[in-house]
Amino acid sequence: MYCPNCGTPVGPDDRFCGECGTDLTKSKPVTDTAQKTEDQPDTSRTHASAATHAETPSETQPERHSKNEHAQQEPHTQPTNSNQQPAFDTDKFNQQANEIKHEGSSFFSKLFKSHDSVVAEDQPFSLKFIGILAAVFLIISLLVITILVPQEVSIFGISKANAVSNLFFSLVLFIALGYGILALTARLTIKDAISFVKLLSDFVFVNTFSFILFILGILLLRLEIISIGSFLTLLGIISFYSAAIYIITKYSSFHAIRIPVFFGILIYIALQLIVLMVYGEMVRNSLMETFKNIMDDFPSFGGGY
Repeated sequence: MYCPNCGTPVGPDDRFCGECGTDLTKSKPVTDTAQKTEDQPDTSRTHASAATHAETPSETQPERHSKNEHAQQEPHTQPTNSNQQPAFDTDKFNQQANEIKHEGSSFFSKLFKSHDSVVAEDQPFSLKFIGILAAVFLIISLLVITILVPQEVSIFGISKANAVSNLFFSLVLFIALGYGILALTARLTIKDAISFVKLLSDFVFVNTFSFILFILGILLLRLEIISIGSFLTLLGIISFYSAAIYIITKYSSFHAIRIPVFFGILIYIALQLIVLMVYGEMVRNSLMETFKNIMDDFPSFGGGY
């Protein structure tokens, strides 16, 4: 047995502990079995703790496995999201359509009332609207040329499709050269820098009348209303050449000039005459070649009967 206070071995007949003096009659001594039980560690708790630690990796293993599967699935889902096409923005499209519609109504309302104010102001029409309007004009021109060229043009050794395409591209080149000559003349005459969009906006705005007159004249000529058709066609051509002179003159009234406007107009006329001479020579050579081919197809005159 042992003393319950200090753990010193005591006999069964001892009344007091010889080490600390504890009254053993009042306190029951501790037997060897109890002492060993106290000295031994709690094996059940130890095994329970070990079992808990053993179960913890097994519980976390599915979590890690699920995380790895999720990480492996993410690269497969990312390309799917990246390959998806962006949705069509209807609100933005409607807003742009309304802006173009409003700009178009403003364009044609000013076309019949205030040429001078449009050319004088610094704010041009948007490049998007000008591009759409120019595309519409070109499509109308192509349709009119298609109506104008008869099917019988094939007797000259050229198909109607080739004739229409040649006339259309010649018209586009002629208009492009007209704008280029205007830009060059404005650059030489006006000292202040004028933006490309501003000059193109004024060029299309002023020449809209020229386009309308020219197209109406061509249609009337096709309907064999020769007098009015010729008048409107000629008026459209003259207004096309006069439009550039008008624009240069208006620019000189509110911009600093580099050379006198008179010389600028002379430069413009000279450049346009050069273009007309080149075009005239090309047309003359084409007609002469066509006439020569037609004459070669006829049998030679003369001979006996």
